[in-house]
Amino acid sequence: MQENAFAGLILVPSAFLKRSVKEQLEQFIDEIKRSGHSFADLKKVVWERVFSLVAQEYEVSAEVIKRRIKYDRLKEELTEEHGM
Repeated sequence: MQENAFAGLILVPSAFLKRSVKEQLEQFIDEIKRSGHSFADLKKVVWERVFSLVAQEYEVSAEVIKRRIKYDRLKEELTEEHGM
């Protein structure tokens, strides 16, 4: 568990993480809107996919990204920013 926290802090800088997460989230929100679904219906699936794609970008595990997003409170911030 500590290794995930360490990896997240060292390998995934906050400013870059926020940009990456925001880009992926906005892409999925657009896809959801085009499909006629609501974000609320697919929220968990969207976040899991964001974790996975951002993890690939930084070459760390999805768990590292999930913990960093939680640590930086990005999930709440970006969800609120998009009115969800």
